[in-house]
Amino acid sequence: MNRVGGVAHSVIPEVEIVVIGGGVVGTCLAAFLAEGGAEVACVDDGHHSGSTANAGSL
Repeated sequence: MNRVGGVAHSVIPEVEIVVIGGGVVGTCLAAFLAEGGAEVACVDDGHHSGSTANAGSL
């Protein structure tokens, strides 16, 4: 991943579905869709395991 002007840029291959948010729900959704055969990308702006929030707080 390259950082240009404080913005992260990366090349993501063409996919059918992009899941925004890599928390518990986003990750589970991406896995569920991928197991069903969809080409899925899961993107998040945070660090891996960097959030303490959970779906129960919504």
